Amino acid sequence: MSKNDPIPSGLRDRIKRLADELGVSEGEALDQAVSHLESELALANGKPEKSAYEILKEIGAIGCIEGPGDKSTNPKYFDDFGRA
Repeated sequence: MSKNDPIPSGLRDRIKRLADELGVSEGEALDQAVSHLESELALANGKPEKSAYEILKEIGAIGCIEGPGDKSTNPKYFDDFGRA
């Protein structure tokens, strides 16, 4: 560890190894590790984790696709519903 590098070389090597195994950058590997630790701490402290919906909403994956509206709200799609 140098004065300009606060990360010990052994830890840097571990981060690089994880990044290589995951196929991501060292920064992404470190981000994933910190996120995992945050989740573990939240669970240990009795705080609920975010739902899949909340996570997808945060990254902009909810509402990002254009297409037809919800067909279940349009009565014309129910014309033959339940008929054999």
